Amino acid sequence: MNVKRVVLGLALFVVAVGLSLILFAPHATPASVGLQIGQTAPDFTLSDLAGRHHRLGQLRGRVALINFFATWCIPCRQEMPVIEAQARLHAATFFVYEIDKQEPASDVGPYIRGAPGNLNALLDPTLRAWNKYHVHIQPESFWIDRQGVVRKVEYGAMSAQIIAQMLRSLGVR
Repeated sequence: MNVKRVVLGLALFVVAVGLSLILFAPHATPASVGLQIGQTAPDFTLSDLAGRHHRLGQLRGRVALINFFATWCIPCRQEMPVIEAQARLHAATFFVYEIDKQEPASDVGPYIRGAPGNLNALLDPTLRAWNKYHVHIQPESFWIDRQGVVRKVEYGAMSAQIIAQMLRSLGVR
């Protein structure tokens, strides 16, 4: 009988500690890590798989999705076809930069092969863009409006519904 009470008391204590950590621990948000919704998206210049340079600032006037990924990331692999489908559907007004995490072009090429022309895989061997955007997980996605302002940050894989909703909210039809 006493053993059951001790075990039950210990279990309740563990649950209470766990809940307090969840409820009262500081959480990482874009504001707490340096990038805020409504802020101009940090500019960057990175090379694609063919060595061509791409600069975010060149996309003004188009809605952009900056998606940070790694080829070994399972959620990244799951969302890639969904992003590709939307990029094909809205090619005139929607542009995607897929920014890889320090992998060689020989690994990224097969992963991205067949993507539409408005979806570019960019290599970031020194994590320059990753650091500017304070990215710590993958996939992590930044929605940029036509004026170059960050409108939303998505942590983890996005569904087709999330992508379609964001495109509508940013005026992409």
